[in-house]
Amino acid sequence: MIGVGLLLLGVVIMLVMRRRSPAFFRGEILTAGTPALVVDEPWTPLPRLPLGGDRPPHRSPPMPVGQVHAMLVSAAGAVARGGSDRRAGRRTP
Repeated sequence: MIGVGLLLLGVVIMLVMRRRSPAFFRGEILTAGTPALVVDEPWTPLPRLPLGGDRPPHRSPPMPVGQVHAMLVSAAGAVARGGSDRRAGRRTP
């Protein structure tokens, strides 16, 4: 239903624009004889943002596997007991 409405709206807009700019719909706006727009100002590139040069991106040190396992077991136990999952910011039912 929305698609049909959008198609009808497009037809109405096209008819309004055809009434306002008939030369465009006849193809008279841009022809082979239309001169190209040339800007006289030379192009200058934008300045580069300082991104830290050759430094590698910051990475936090890896966490030991035992510590990750302990955190997961602790969080799973809290959720199973009906406690809150602090990292998710919600309480389980």
